[in-house]
Amino acid sequence: MIRTNLRVRLERLFQPNDLKPQWNMALQTLLALFLAIIITQILGLKTATMAFIVSTFMASMLVGINLSIRILAKLSIITGLIIGLAFLTAYLSLINLYIATVLIVLWAFTAAYSNIFGRIPGALGFLGLMSYVLGVMVVVTPQAGPLSWALWGFSGTIISSVVMIVPKLLQNKKKIRKIVANCILPDSSFKTILYARSFLVGGSDPKLESMVEIGRRLIVARISGRRIMVNMSGEPQNIFQDFMESSDELSCHMASYISHEDSRSEMSMESLNRDLVKLKRILKEKDDYKVYGQVLAAYESALNIWNIFEDAFDVINGKKSFKIPEINLKPQQSFLKSLKSNLSLENMWIRHGLRLAIAVAIGFVVANFFSLQSSLWIVISILVVLQPDIGSTQNKMFLRIIATILGVAVAITLSGFLTYAGMTWVLWILSGMMFLTMIAYWNVSYPITLIASTMSIIFIQAPNHVLMIGFARSLDILIGSLIAVCMGYLILPTRLKVDVPGEVKNRLGATSDYIQKVILPCLKNVTKEGEAVSVFKSMEISRNNLEAGIKKVKNSFDDADSDISSYRSITDSMDALTADLTALVTQFKRVERMEEPENMAITVEEILKPVLECIDSVLIDTLRSMQEGKSPYNFDVDELIQKYTTDIYLSSAIGNSTESPRNESLGVTDEPSENYHLNAFNEYKNWLISDTTALQNSIKKAAASGALNRYKDL
Repeated sequence: MIRTNLRVRLERLFQPNDLKPQWNMALQTLLALFLAIIITQILGLKTATMAFIVSTFMASMLVGINLSIRILAKLSIITGLIIGLAFLTAYLSLINLYIATVLIVLWAFTAAYSNIFGRIPGALGFLGLMSYVLGVMVVVTPQAGPLSWALWGFSGTIISSVVMIVPKLLQNKKKIRKIVANCILPDSSFKTILYARSFLVGGSDPKLESMVEIGRRLIVARISGRRIMVNMSGEPQNIFQDFMESSDELSCHMASYISHEDSRSEMSMESLNRDLVKLKRILKEKDDYKVYGQVLAAYESALNIWNIFEDAFDVINGKKSFKIPEINLKPQQSFLKSLKSNLSLENMWIRHGLRLAIAVAIGFVVANFFSLQSSLWIVISILVVLQPDIGSTQNKMFLRIIATILGVAVAITLSGFLTYAGMTWVLWILSGMMFLTMIAYWNVSYPITLIASTMSIIFIQAPNHVLMIGFARSLDILIGSLIAVCMGYLILPTRLKVDVPGEVKNRLGATSDYIQKVILPCLKNVTKEGEAVSVFKSMEISRNNLEAGIKKVKNSFDDADSDISSYRSITDSMDALTADLTALVTQFKRVERMEEPENMAITVEEILKPVLECIDSVLIDTLRSMQEGKSPYNFDVDELIQKYTTDIYLSSAIGNSTESPRNESLGVTDEPSENYHLNAFNEYKNWLISDTTALQNSIKKAAASGALNRYKDL
C-alpha cells in the first residue's frame, strides 16, 4: 500500500470540520470581557483585572456550549469553583519553584485523568490546568491574599456565565420551539430527537414534548417507508412515492408552524388521504403474490404515517399529549469504583496523565529561566500539542508550528505596512477582529484559531518590537512542541491503533444485539428502556468507530479505493438490514393477533431466528476465521434461512386470519385478501434473506480481495 505523503496529510488536517463559526458566542464573550473590566474599575480592583479577564474568557469557552439552561447553570458554578481553586493554588505556588512544580504536576495528571469520566469532565480538568498555568505565570501576585484570588476567579466566571446565559434565557422558548420543529422535518434523525429531549425532559410544555415524540415516530416510519419504496415498481411505487413526498411537505409546514407559529392553513392531510385510498384500491385489485405483498407493505406503512399525522393534529389542538420518558444515562459504576478500576498503566488516560505531568513540569522549569511573559507559550504549547497517542501529537505539532509561522508572517507584514503608512490605529481594530475570529472558530478549525490568536497578540503589541515579538512566540511554540513530541516518544509511548476488520466484527455484534435486545422484545412489548438506550449507544459507537477506521484508511493511503469500497459495501448492507428490521417492527407491531400464536403457524420471532443465527454463527464466525487466516466458513445464507422458514411452511397458515387494516373515514371499506398478513410475513422474510445474503457476499468479497487482512494496526 502507498502511504499518503505529508503535504496531502497536512492539507486534510487544515480542513475545517462541519461546524459553523460561532460569531454570536464570540460577540457575547467580548461583551463579557468588557463587563468584567468595567466592574473591576468601578470596584477599584485594578489588581484583579487580569483575573477577571482570564476567568471570564475561559469560562465563556465552556459555558458557550449549546446545552439546556439548567445544565449550563450547574456547569457555570462548577467552572467557577475550579477556576477559583486554580487561582488559589497559583498563589501557593508563589512560595517557591518546587511547590509550583509539584502543583502543576498534580493539575496536569488530574486534567488528563478526568477524561475517563467523559468529555465534559475532561474539558473541566483541562480548564483547571490552564487556569493554574495562567495564574502562576500571568495573573496571581502577592498583592492580595489567596481567598481574594479564588473569589475573583469565581466572580469572573459567574459574570461570563450570566452574560452568556441571559440571552439564551430570553430566547429560550423560541430556541426550544425551533429545536422541536427540527424533529418534525423530513431530514430529522435520532440524534436530533435525543438533543431535543435533553431540553424538554421534565419541562412544563406538554405540547412541545408531545411533538418530539411525534417526530421520533415519524423517523421510524420514514425509514420503513423509504425502504419499502425501493422494493416497489410501476404504478404502486409512483403512488406511494407521491404519498411520501406529500408527508414530507406536510412535515415542513408543521415544523414551520411549531417554530414560528405560522398559519395552519397549509397543514392539510387531503393529499395523504387521496394516495392512501389509491393504495387500498390497488391492494384489492392485485392478484400477483409478489406485487400484492409489496403494495400491502406500502399501504400499512402509509396508514401508519397517516395515523401519526392524525395524532400530531390532535396534539396541536390539545386533544392528546405524549410524555417524554426519563432516560437514565448515568454510569452504572459509582465514582470511587470507576476511579479504582481505571488506576492502571494499561489505561490510556493514566499513561497520558503521567506523560503530561512530566512534560509540563519540564516546560515549566525551562520557562522560569526565560522571560515569563513570552515563555508562557512553552507551557501552553505542551498542553495543547501533547495528545494521548503519538500520531495525534505529531499532527498537532505540525499544525501548531505551521499555523504560528503563517500567523506571524502575515501579522508582521500587515503591521509593518500600517506602521509605515501611519495607520497604527488600524492594528487595534485588526486585533479585535482576530480575537473574535479566534473565538468563533474555537471548535471549528484549530489552525484558523491559532493563526487568528497569533495575529491578535502581535497586532495588540505593535508597532513596537514586532519582529522580536513574532520571533519569541515562534521560538517558544517550537520549544514547547518539541518537548511535547519528545515526551510522547520517551514516556510510556502510546499509539492508538485502528483495527478496521475488528471494527467490522464489532458492528456485526452490535447489529445482533439490536435484534436480540430491541427488535424481539419490542414485538413482545417487553422492551426495557434502559437496555434499549444502551444498545442504541453501542450501535452508534460501533458505527462511528467503523466510520473513523474507514476515514483513517482513506487519509493514510492513496491506493485504498478498492478496500474502502469493500468496507462501504459491508456498512451499507448492515444499514439495509437494520432498516428492514425497523420496518418489520413498525408494520407488524400494529397486528395484535401476533400475540395469539394459536392462530398462526409461524411468528415473527421464528422469521428472525435464522437471521440471528446467520449473524452470530455464520457471519461473525466467517469473519473471525478470515481474520485468523483460515478459509471462509462457506455456508449459504439462503439455505440456512430456508432451513427454518420456507414458503410451504408459511403457506400452511394461510386462511387463519381475517383481520385487515381499515379506516372507515377514508371512504374505502373493501378489504384486501384475508391472507395479507402471512403474505407480508413472506415479503419481509425475503427482504431479510436478501439483506443478509448481501452482507455475507460483501464480507466474502472483502476477504477475497485481502481487505480483511489489512489495516489491523493502522
